This record gives sequence, structure tokens and C-alpha cells, in this order.
Amino acid sequence: EDIWIRNTMPDGTTNQEHQNPIYRPGTATPNYIYVRVRNRGCQPSTSVNVRLFWAKASTGLGWPNPWTGGITTGGALMGNEAGTPVATGTIAGGSSTIVQFAWNPPNPADYMAAFGDDKGHFCLLAAIEPLSTSPMDLNTMVQNNKTIAWKNVQVAGAGGGREASTLLANYNENRNRFALSFNEVPRELSPFNDGEVYVQLPKRVYRDWLANGSQGRNISIADKNTGLIRLENSKAIISNITLAYRQTESLQLYFRTNDKRRQRGASCYFIDIKQYYDEVADNNFTGGQRVWIKTY
Repeated sequence: EDIWIRNTMPDGTTNQEHQNPIYRPGTATPNYIYVRVRNRGCQPSTSVNVRLFWAKASTGLGWPNPWTGGITTGGALMGNEAGTPVATGTIAGGSSTIVQFAWNPPNPADYMAAFGDDKGHFCLLAAIEPLSTSPMDLNTMVQNNKTIAWKNVQVAGAGGGREASTLLANYNENRNRFALSFNEVPRELSPFNDGEVYVQLPKRVYRDWLANGSQGRNISIADKNTGLIRLENSKAIISNITLAYRQTESLQLYFRTNDKRRQRGASCYFIDIKQYYDEVADNNFTGGQRVWIKTY
């Protein structure tokens, strides 16, 4: 919540309601990104620079790739710095300040060929200088550093069936094996109680997964020809997925409501998709994405 976007007017200081960014050709009307910086100490802080980065969303993001530029897939840039560093000025003890960036997001059409329905999903990373340039696990870097914030939300569209996309990625310099977990969010409505949840694996990922023994837990293959997999409950895991270096694949998630959900009326559900090296374990976690499903 400490990163938000206003997509037309630079009014994010007084209006802190997040809006999805809008791609517009040219630079006449940028989007405006706001970052709140907090001083949790008792004394005034010295001025620091805030840097902002964007990346094509995936469950396999690392650092510094692809956030700092130079990584492309299908000719589309996978990440870069958004604007120039912005100084915070002095922040009083126990207070906060808001900094603003103007941003012209990439054209989603540039990602259509490689990522299909996932063409419009990006992540933002705000960080206070100094910032390490050493390769590292992004999740660990963010969780262990109070001067970094990461925004990553996927909103599924309206309509009869609900679907969303996420990107699997391997930015390490070797072919690696990964596992995916799919979990409901505590204290929220369960999508597994109110409907059926399916995952569509990309064709070559599904082919390799079958060849490697189709491993996982609390899952069933709904359609062996297309790679559609049903997630039986909130402890569903698909394991032994292999990805080559810089391989990126678009994965589809589907939610189909049942009669119990229809009795509730409008509802919101959340599913956390997490990617791990090798097996599902806290010390193997590489990254994740929260899918937000709205039903009407």
C-alpha cells in the first residue's frame, strides 16, 4: 500500500486510491507513481534518494535482472528503471513523506506474442539508495531490507468465467527445476470452497512435466491433452517443473463458481502463487504473485 498509481492526474498526494496504469503512445500524459517513505525513528532523518524500477511480472524475478534493463524476450524489454532518483528531503521522527515519479509504462501489445493474456501485468520495486548490484534472491532481499517495497497485484477481469495469468521465469544462468504452490489467503473467503480452481500449464512446460513424472500434491489432471490441471485444495503443489535459463512461460489460472458462491452475491477471493527452487520450502522461495478474483 506504500506504492500507488494515479493514471491521469498528479494528484496522488491527496488522493491515494490506486489506479491501474494506462499505456499511452508518446509522453504527453504519463502515469504518476507515488512512494511513501517512513522514518520509524525518533530523530529527523537525512535526505535520501528513492529509486523506482519496473519489471514484467513473474514468479521467478531475481535481482538485479530483469529490473535494471538489458533483458529482452521476443524483442520486448523485461524491466528497467522508471525515471531518475528522487530525494526525500528531511523526514521528522515518526513521520513520513511521499515522493512522485512520472512513468510511461511499456506497450502491452509488445508482449502479446510471447505472453498472451499476461501481456499487461508488471511489477514495481521502490528502493532507497544505496542499493546492491550483486545477484541475489529477490524475495530474500525485499523481506530482509526495510528500505525496499514491492508491488505485485493481478486483477482478473469481469465476465462469466474468471481467469488470470502469471509468468513463470528462470533468470538464473542454469537450467533449473522448480515447484509451484497455490494457497488461499488466511482470513479471506476460500475460492476452493466456493468454486473450482484450475491451472493451464504452457505446452512445453506441460510436456516436460509429464516426461518428468507429473509430480505434485493435491492436484488432478482435468484434461491430459491440453495440460489443464485442477487444484483440489489450498495445499496444491505442482513440482518438478524444469525451465532453461531466461525461459519465460505464461501460466493461466481459472476460477469457476459453484452454487454456494452464487448464494453469497458479489465476492472477492485471493490465491497466492509461489515459485520455489527444487521443492516447496521456505529457504527455496524465489517469488510469487497474488491473484485477486472479483465475482459479481
